[in-house]
Amino acid sequence: EKDTGELNIVTAEDPIEYIYQHDGANQHSTSRGLVDDDDKDTFQPFKLANKRMDPDVTVVSELRDRSTTGAFRDAVLAGQLGLTTIHAPSALAIPQRLMSEEFGLSRDVVTDPDFLKMLIHLGLVPKSCPHCSLGVRAEDTATVLRKAVDSDDAAIAEIANASLRIVSAEFLRRIEDLFSLDVAGMRVRNPFGCSHCRRDGVPELNGVFGRTPVAQIIEPTT
Repeated sequence: EKDTGELNIVTAEDPIEYIYQHDGANQHSTSRGLVDDDDKDTFQPFKLANKRMDPDVTVVSELRDRSTTGAFRDAVLAGQLGLTTIHAPSALAIPQRLMSEEFGLSRDVVTDPDFLKMLIHLGLVPKSCPHCSLGVRAEDTATVLRKAVDSDDAAIAEIANASLRIVSAEFLRRIEDLFSLDVAGMRVRNPFGCSHCRRDGVPELNGVFGRTPVAQIIEPTT
């Protein structure tokens, strides 16, 4: 394997979002105009140039149509490591998306053992505020939540109802049975929030402090 410093990386981005800090990176902007003909393959110049350069890694920033997908397909079938993104509801839905009319890849290509090496679906989920979140089995948690359910603010009451469903003995037992987890360390949102997470006029965000990525990762096999 080559050292990362020696890798020749070629990108096709629409548009370029940030500059790669890698000596072997060649970034190409393939931005399309609003009046571009739908039948015009705006990625054709990139595909031709990429074949001549024969890089180690080809990055197509996002698969949006048959043109971008074709550029990615050509790179991977030429033996390059291909990296790209696509909108899909889950990792398992990616192959079907690629074979849809919108993207136009054949089943033979998508199911080739050397074509898809890793499927990753990313999501951002809210994090409970570490300063005021409530332990699912803490003695005062149910009291706080029941008080919030009776709040005149509908947003606070909605958060409280959701948290109450989580701290219920039946739900926690299901979590333990399904995932073999120790639920003692689980925490839920505080509907009232605190000085760290409350925002004036937006009670819907009470108890939320930032977000964190969650990844579903699947390595396809035959």
